[in-house]
Amino acid sequence: MNHYKSQINKAVSGEHLLHLAFYAFLLWIPIETLFVITSESGDNLTISRLLGYFLFIMALANYKICFNRFPLVFWLTFFFITTYIVSILWIPANMTEEAVQSIATLMQMFVLFIISLNLFRKASFRESVFRIYGWWTTIVAAAMLWGDLGIDYSDSGRLSMGLENPNVLAGTFAIGVACIVNDKKLFVAKLFILRLCLNLMAFTVLMLAIIKTGSRGGLIAALAGIIALGLCGGKTNRTAKNLFISAVSIGVLGYLILQEFGSGGLTAIRLINTWDTGDTAGRTIIWKAAWDMILSKPLLGYGCYNNFVELGNNLGLYTGRDTHNLFLAVLTSVGLIGGLPFIYAILLTWFKSWRFGRMESNSIYFATMSTVIAINTSGTGYHQKIFWVVLAAAVASGLEYDSVKSNPRKISG
Repeated sequence: MNHYKSQINKAVSGEHLLHLAFYAFLLWIPIETLFVITSESGDNLTISRLLGYFLFIMALANYKICFNRFPLVFWLTFFFITTYIVSILWIPANMTEEAVQSIATLMQMFVLFIISLNLFRKASFRESVFRIYGWWTTIVAAAMLWGDLGIDYSDSGRLSMGLENPNVLAGTFAIGVACIVNDKKLFVAKLFILRLCLNLMAFTVLMLAIIKTGSRGGLIAALAGIIALGLCGGKTNRTAKNLFISAVSIGVLGYLILQEFGSGGLTAIRLINTWDTGDTAGRTIIWKAAWDMILSKPLLGYGCYNNFVELGNNLGLYTGRDTHNLFLAVLTSVGLIGGLPFIYAILLTWFKSWRFGRMESNSIYFATMSTVIAINTSGTGYHQKIFWVVLAAAVASGLEYDSVKSNPRKISG
């Protein structure tokens, strides 16, 4: 009896509950706009927010686990966020409320980053989270494709779910693609053919979902994750296997795109317009205007939220305009002084995740970082939860690489 009580107590221990809270929070991300409760005051109360509060409470209860490691990337990011907060001093007074909301969101994302980074110290948990996320997004994508969750977004012919922007949803699925094709367990000798077939089925479902969203950026991001697999092999035999999986995945993707062209689908039309007329949904015009803003105020930028408004004004719009590029967003808001440390942190993390992948023959963190960077070349994702989770996992893998290199006898994992 005492043995069973001990097992039950262990199962409901603080760390186990913390892990469950993290899983629940993460897995709700792809469907967070489906179930929204609107109060009488007009405020939206989402299940995602409630799960976020629960995760934060569990993190505080286990503060020795969640708030005890602060590497270089943390401090570089902290400097960026501090500059972002301070920039409220040089924006117009009538924008203070919106700026405070933007700051609050970014601070919440930073706390999520710290919690995720410390939880991902445990390699087995890190691996499990990304594997489960890949298969969960496959289930969500399948439900969207078969009509249970899918909707016609703003009568545009682009498939989405709830209130989610199709481009954001496509990015979420693209990260799922990176998790599926880079699944380390795929290369276990037993049941390799069965595992390969299941992974290719999941890959096909996710790519079909991305195609149905009509997101060209989503396709590019998914392709970035596939290419990353081929670039980050490590040992010679693993490199050959990675190249094989990359080639097969690209072949399946090519077939799906040909089918889309054959059916004359919306994504095919958008791709043709991009090729023939350079149509980028106005992004090139936005990027040029944002670059001019950087040249105008290179050191400190225009301040939080004010950069959004100023970009809209420069484009002749009555409302603000997003830069549709993470790096331009950072530089227009806090300039070179606040932006370069954060950009350096992202690129350093990307490089370290590649080094880890080469050492451990485990490319999933390099692949997901490559996917996130690709997403953010045509979008601004630093207010999105999955961006910080992926960044935290890549930082954790980089720290593991540094630890093993400094102590070769140490066994990783």
